[in-house]
Amino acid sequence: MKVLILTASVGEGHNAAARAVSEEIRQLHPDAEIQVENGLARVGAFWERFVVDGYKIQLNKAQWSYSWLYWSIVKSKRVTHFYKGLCSVIGCRKIDRLIDYLSPDVVLSTYPLTSAMLASLKRRGKVKLPCANLVTDFAPHPMWMYPDLDDNYVMHISTIEMVATMMEPSPTTVVAPLVSKRFLGPSRRVEAREALGVPEDAFVSMVIGGGWGVGNIERSARSVASVDGIWTLVVCGRNAELQKKLMDNPPPRSIILGFVDNMPDLIDACDLAVQNAGGLTSLEALRRGCPLLITDAIPGHGVANGELMDRVGVARYVRNAAELPEAVAACRDDPGLRPRAERLAEGFATLPSAGACLVELYEGARSRAAIGLPEPVLAGGGIGGSGAQRQAVAARAKTRSWRLRLSGVAAAVLAAFALVTSGTSVSFAAGHLGLPVMQGASARTSPQTVALCIRASDPAVVAALPAVLASHNATASFFLPADVLEAHKELLTAMQSVGDIQNGGTAQAVSRLSTPSGVRRAVTEGSEEIQGATGHLPAYYLPSRGPLNPAAYLAARSAHERGVVGTHWIRTDKGALKHLATGDVVVLDLSHTSPDRAPVLLSKFLDGAAAGGLKVVNLHAARARTG
Repeated sequence: MKVLILTASVGEGHNAAARAVSEEIRQLHPDAEIQVENGLARVGAFWERFVVDGYKIQLNKAQWSYSWLYWSIVKSKRVTHFYKGLCSVIGCRKIDRLIDYLSPDVVLSTYPLTSAMLASLKRRGKVKLPCANLVTDFAPHPMWMYPDLDDNYVMHISTIEMVATMMEPSPTTVVAPLVSKRFLGPSRRVEAREALGVPEDAFVSMVIGGGWGVGNIERSARSVASVDGIWTLVVCGRNAELQKKLMDNPPPRSIILGFVDNMPDLIDACDLAVQNAGGLTSLEALRRGCPLLITDAIPGHGVANGELMDRVGVARYVRNAAELPEAVAACRDDPGLRPRAERLAEGFATLPSAGACLVELYEGARSRAAIGLPEPVLAGGGIGGSGAQRQAVAARAKTRSWRLRLSGVAAAVLAAFALVTSGTSVSFAAGHLGLPVMQGASARTSPQTVALCIRASDPAVVAALPAVLASHNATASFFLPADVLEAHKELLTAMQSVGDIQNGGTAQAVSRLSTPSGVRRAVTEGSEEIQGATGHLPAYYLPSRGPLNPAAYLAARSAHERGVVGTHWIRTDKGALKHLATGDVVVLDLSHTSPDRAPVLLSKFLDGAAAGGLKVVNLHAARARTG
C-alpha cells in the first residue's frame, strides 16, 4: 500500500495531522509506504511564500482582512468557486506530476488549497485513484469540502448538518479528532506537575495560540493570571517576541515556554486549556480529557470553531474577552469539570480513525459507486475517456493562457502589496523622492551630532533613562504612548530635563493595512495628550509599535507632524555598536526591553557615540531636513 499525503506548512496543524494519519496507517499496515509532501512547496516557492506569509501578515497585522476573506467564502458560492478555480489553474499540473511520479495507491490532503487541486484533478479525470480530504478544523468552511473526492473526513456529527446547509453535498465521514498517538496514552499528571514545579493542589490554566503563537495571547495570559490562586502556563510557540516580552514581565504564578515537544505532559499538568482558534491544540486537549475555553478567537475560522464547539458542548466559547476571568473562576470552582471532559474524550475514542477510513477507501469499501456518486465525465465526452484531439488541444491552450494571465496578475498584486504596506516603501520614498520625513539631520547646521529618538512604553523603563542621559550630557526625543504619559505624569519633568516629548500615538499597533483615517485618530489622541501635559504640540510622530508605514505617514502629515524613519534602529547590544556618522537619526527601540536592561543599552550607545566624537542631541537640536 502506497499512500501520498499532501499537506502545507500554514501553521503547525496541517503537518501534525499528516503525521498523525501516518501513525494510524502504520498501525494497520506496518509495511505501508507513506510519502508526506508539502503540496504548496511542490506547486512553487513563490506560491508557498505568498500563502504562508500572507496568512501570517493577516493574522498579526490585519485580522480584519482575514475575517473578510473567510466570511466572503462562507457566504458566497461565487467567491468559493473562484478560489477553487484559481487553485486549479495554479497548482493542478504540478500536483498531477507529483502523483504520476510517486504512483500512490491512495491520496489524502490535509490542507484546503491542495484539496481543491486534488478535487479538480479528480473531476477532470486526470486522477482516478481513491482520494480523500481531511478537515483539520472543527467547523469546516466551503473551501474544505469537495464532492469530487471520494471522502471528506470531519470531526463531529454536527459538521454533516453544516455541509448539508451551506456547502455542496459531499461524501462525508465522521472520524475521531486527529492527534498523535502520544496523546492517547495514560495520564502522567503527577510527574508532569513535578517537572513544572507546580503545587499538587493548584488549579493550572494553559494559554496557547498554536504553533505560531498568533492572536492576543498576552492579554489572555494576563487575564487568566488575574484570577485568585490560578497558575498560568503560557506556551508561546514559535513567537519568540511574545515569549521574551512575557519573560521580561511575567504574570503572577506563571510559567512561560516557547515551542515545546512535550505537549501531552503539559496538558496532563493542567486543569484547563485556553485557546483562540479551536485548532490542533484544542483537539489534543479534548482527546486528553482536558476542559477547553476558547476566547479572543482569531477572526474567521477561529470564531466559527468557537461557536460550533460551544454549541455542541465540547468547549465553552467566551465571546467577550473581558469575561474570561469570570469564566476561568467558574471552571476552577466546578468539581465536575474534569470528569465531564474525560467522558467526552472516551466518546471521541469510539469514533473510527482517519487512518482506518483511508485504508477502507483503499480497499474499496468507500468507492464512488458504493456511495451512489457517478464517475467523473470529461469535457470531451464519455465516462473516464478522452474527447476529440482538436478539442483537447484547444482546452489545454486555453488553460495555459489563463494560467499565465492569472500568474502575472497575482505576481503584480503581491509586489504591490509588499511595496505599499511595508515601512521600506516610506524609507525608499524619503531617500529618493524627497518625502518630508525625519530620516537624517543636516550636517551643516548640526556639526558632529547625531539625533536620538527613544521609543518605550513601560513607565519603569522610561524612569531609568533620564539619569543615564544626564550623566553623558546628552539629550533625546521621547516617543511614548499617550496613555503612559497621562497615567505617569511624574515622569514629565525628568524627561523634559534631558530632551523633548514627541508623539508616540497610542499603544495600539499601526497595521500594514490600516486606513489613514483610523491611524489619524491615534495620532490626534497622542497630540492632544502631549499638548495637555507639556503645553506644546509635538512636531514629530513615531508609532509606539512598528515602523512608519504608509498609513502612519499619511496620518502624521494630516496632523502637520513629521514622521520619523531614522537612519539606524537599535534594539540589541549588537545594534548599539553600529558605526555612526554626523547627521544620523537613531531610533532606540526599548518597547520590548526590561527596566534593568534598558539603561545598559542606552549607556552602551552613548559611550559608542562619544568614542566616535559625536554629540547626542534631540530632534529639535539636530534640526530636520526635507529629503
